[in-house]
Amino acid sequence: MKIFLLLAFGILRVGIAKAQKTFTNQISGVIIDSVSKTPLEYATVTLFLKGNKKPLTGTITEKNGSFTINELPDGIYT
Repeated sequence: MKIFLLLAFGILRVGIAKAQKTFTNQISGVIIDSVSKTPLEYATVTLFLKGNKKPLTGTITEKNGSFTINELPDGIYT
């Protein structure tokens, strides 16, 4: 019985460990108008995995043109 409980507990721990996947990658930047050289406020930033037509995530720039997208999986983005 003890072996069964230890085995069951071990399997549960592995399942829980895999479920807690965390992403630490981040993309940030500033969007600036190429003509006026001023920051673009409230511009839409959309992130795609390379070769994929469906957007992965996105955000809107702040008043100063800056943006940050957090918790991204590893990959190559466009």
